[in-house]
Amino acid sequence: MANVVFETLTDAQAATFNGPTDTLVFTSPTASGKLITVTYVAAVVTPSTNTPASITIASPGARTVTFPAVTSPALGGIAGDLGT
Repeated sequence: MANVVFETLTDAQAATFNGPTDTLVFTSPTASGKLITVTYVAAVVTPSTNTPASITIASPGARTVTFPAVTSPALGGIAGDLGT
């Protein structure tokens, strides 16, 4: 289990974030549950495009981080309702 600080999170850490075992910690004094934005981005698959689903978390005045989405928390990452 790892505590991952949102404000210093790297792209590499976001890519390997494991929802069942890791904890995302917000340390900014301006961060609060009512101000955090979570956006679920559906996968796009066309004959010429294959963009995987993702989850973007934004904290006002701090930053925005995109995590790979998974369909099952057991797979790691952050699970969301991805239409499955």
